[in-house]
Amino acid sequence: MKLKKYKGVSLIEMLITIVILTVVMLLVSVVLTTLIRTAAVTNARTTSRQESEFVIEILRKNIRNSHTDDMVLYSVSNRAFDEEQGKVIDTGLVSGYSTPVAEGTEANVVHFRPNGYHRWVCIGYFPLSTDPTKGYVVKSSYPDNVTPSECFNSNNTQYQQNALILNSSEVYASGFGMRYYSSPSGNKLVTIDLTMKSIRDMSFSKNVKPEYYKQALVSTQKLTWE
Repeated sequence: MKLKKYKGVSLIEMLITIVILTVVMLLVSVVLTTLIRTAAVTNARTTSRQESEFVIEILRKNIRNSHTDDMVLYSVSNRAFDEEQGKVIDTGLVSGYSTPVAEGTEANVVHFRPNGYHRWVCIGYFPLSTDPTKGYVVKSSYPDNVTPSECFNSNNTQYQQNALILNSSEVYASGFGMRYYSSPSGNKLVTIDLTMKSIRDMSFSKNVKPEYYKQALVSTQKLTWE
């Protein structure tokens, strides 16, 4: 009786197969990791761009519809945003409201009364109380501008009823500034610089920063209607 011969795989062949599979899996892993990181950076930049354009558009609409006498810029200090409480807080003696900024001087708060509105609209940038490199852009309103510091005073009912955070929790503003210049037409030209950055940790991305810088130039147009 003849015994059947069975063919098997040698140890060397098994090792070669394992090595090839390992290399393939490593390559696939690297490609997938790169794709995921690229998608994360792209998504972060897209979100930052959309958020910054949203804030800029709100400023643009209100400034265009405001009279030069009804738009005032301030450089405010000792006010910050408390994330836990979700509101603007005073971190010391608030200053900057007594005297509006001069032409060409950077400001972080603007108050204006658009044409047809009986209330003043206030938009300002406030750094986090825990990290001054991050902050929020906040919008509120007040019946008048006699006491401009009251518009962002979170202790009064006007702030509690009207305050609105303009950037979502997915991004934070890492830079914000406004300057105004007089134009020959009698209007005011306002430059706006805004930088939005994702809250996601993108330390793995060395070449592409997940932040978006937006600059805009807008002019009051109320004088042209008179």
